[in-house]
Amino acid sequence: MSEDMSAMIRTGVTLVLVAALISAVLNIVSIATTAISTGMNTLQSGVGKLNTQEFETYNQTTLTGTEVLSALNLYSNRDVAICIQTNTMRGSTTNYDSALKYYNYGACINGVSSTFEATLAFPSVSGTTDNSKFENELKTDTNGDLVYNKVYSPAKSKGNTNYVNPTGKFKSRLIYDGSGDIVGISFQQLKN
Repeated sequence: MSEDMSAMIRTGVTLVLVAALISAVLNIVSIATTAISTGMNTLQSGVGKLNTQEFETYNQTTLTGTEVLSALNLYSNRDVAICIQTNTMRGSTTNYDSALKYYNYGACINGVSSTFEATLAFPSVSGTTDNSKFENELKTDTNGDLVYNKVYSPAKSKGNTNYVNPTGKFKSRLIYDGSGDIVGISFQQLKN
């Protein structure tokens, strides 16, 4: 009988130890899951800041045509819309913000025509417009895939209305989508 009692005590102690071990493992898994989740959120935030920093060069700055062509080459294989308006394309309008037709390279934005002309829109903020940036969504086809214009020759062909003169000066603005993510860059040639 004492052997049966001894076996029962050993079984009871083993069950308590196994339950304690399972509880400790579950606590460790819970702590690890929380740490991983926090780490992922921090990483996501850091990546967002890096993306914003990457485009800071183009946020309300004046650049040369050479820098515009460099940006066109830099973002040619990425999901970034590059919208360029030359003086020839704008015509005689002297108010830069009133002529919002641009030629769209790379990822296309909504409202782009079959000739890849795009109309950019300033976002409305409490009844006024924010002329420092544009707000447009990237264009998708019926399958939900982004639409692209990868024909960059109009920007590089002299005599074309979309020709980017390397010595010209361009005002750059960022293009945001409705959620505030940067989806492109606009370049508007300044009158010389």
